[in-house]
Amino acid sequence: MYCRFRRTLCLPFKPRYSKEEFARRGEELYKRDVSRGLTSDDEGRFVAIDIDTGAFEIDADELAASDRLLARIPKAQNLASPRRLASCPALRPARPFVGFMITGTGTADREAVVELLVHGPTGERLKIEAVIDAGFDGWLSLPPDIIESLELPLRRRGLALLADGSESVFDIFDGTIAWHGRRRRIPIDQTRTAPLFGMALLEGFELRIEVRTGGNVSVSRLA
Repeated sequence: MYCRFRRTLCLPFKPRYSKEEFARRGEELYKRDVSRGLTSDDEGRFVAIDIDTGAFEIDADELAASDRLLARIPKAQNLASPRRLASCPALRPARPFVGFMITGTGTADREAVVELLVHGPTGERLKIEAVIDAGFDGWLSLPPDIIESLELPLRRRGLALLADGSESVFDIFDGTIAWHGRRRRIPIDQTRTAPLFGMALLEGFELRIEVRTGGNVSVSRLA
């Protein structure tokens, strides 16, 4: 998924509106109530909007903005919309244990693939191989069958502006991955493609790729 900006629509329960209605209401509320108050200090931050009441929260952390809005309006149909004025910020994990590293290999198709362990909310876990996608500014995307097998909870919806100028609405789930020796909670996009590893996961880390079949791939923390 190739995006110039992303927004997410926070869904604590089953959505009452169509994807098209979420997109329409979210855009209307953002332009009417949110954008006028933004300053240079909000660059790169996320805004979470309740599309029923217009209430919103702004935070540098996508999940924090969403969680805070849900705490205020737990039964609302929420648009937790990461409206980035610059590059996508990352949720900074707890300091990892020294020596842990995410690794993978290069493929014959010139793709860099890494292994990730994804945890479900009731103890399920699954090791997946995800392709590193520099054009994907989110965290991690998984196909529906993997999301269903892990029983990941639906959290919100996302609105993406694609490279061809069209818009796409997609579901976003709560997930947890094993990340450098600790568990890390992240948003997981549902897409009908092979699992993709996004650039948001690489904030504050170094990616090394040997571009050859069987080449080493590693993700390590920057000094």
